[in-house]
Amino acid sequence: MELEELLSKKRVGDIGAVALIIGETRTYTAVLLRRKNAKKHLKAISALTHLIKTRERIIKKIVQ
Repeated sequence: MELEELLSKKRVGDIGAVALIIGETRTYTAVLLRRKNAKKHLKAISALTHLIKTRERIIKKIVQ
């Protein structure tokens, strides 16, 4: 999933959940997701990707 696609699928509360996972504040996590050179950028992107894929899988399973 590309960064722009990932950010477009982000929902309310996702930044807070990612912040909790990576151990940072919500404000700094929002910055990390957009700054490709940031030290924890990949960690934040990985957590957000996992969160979104899990949500989509749960929704798909419930809808079926």
